[in-house]
Amino acid sequence: MKKLTLGQVRFLMAVSAALSLVLLPVSSALNSTALMYAGLGSFVFSAVVWFCFYRCPHCGKRLKQSSSRTCPYCGKHL
Repeated sequence: MKKLTLGQVRFLMAVSAALSLVLLPVSSALNSTALMYAGLGSFVFSAVVWFCFYRCPHCGKRLKQSSSRTCPYCGKHL
């Protein structure tokens, strides 16, 4: 199995977070339980991706800021 790159992880996080930001208000407006659970699932998926895969490709430590261009621990370019 191929390892995800940092760019792919950022993309997955952004898409799933945006999906949850769309689904949750729409589910509230339509009073739809299924859409609410889909939005919550998308949010949880985004959090799991961040927790498990958002790491420095060089030293492996968890990254805290998404806009940083260098790792705060090893100083290498991301």
